[in-house]
Parts: sequence; structure tokens; C-alpha cells
Amino acid sequence: MKQTYSKNEEDKELKWWQLSLLGIAGTIGTGYFLGSSLAISIGGPAVLRLLELMWYLMHLHR
Repeated sequence: MKQTYSKNEEDKELKWWQLSLLGIAGTIGTGYFLGSSLAISIGGPAVLRLLELMWYLMHLHR
């Protein structure tokens, strides 16, 4: 049995604001990645322990 979809081809395109948010998210993600590498190079293993503690505290309330 063949299924038909009611969505147009227009519904599959990204709008300008979706592309803008994707670009902003990429920029923020790059900043986090570079910032964490700088912190790890300066702080060493203490930064990894701090991130582990933060992860634990964030998942504690579940």
C-alpha cells in the first residue's frame, strides 16, 4: 500500500530565521569548544574534575 504525504516541497525548505539561528548556534558552539580547550590547557585535570562535578549536579535533580 502506497502512502501519500500532504506536505509540499515548500515545507521542506529552511526559512531565513532558521538559517540565522543555525549560524548563531554554530558560533556559540565554536566559542564553547575553544574556551574549554583554553581552560583545560591552563587548568589541567582540575577542569575535567570541575566539569564532572557540574555534570553530576545537573543530573542530580532528575
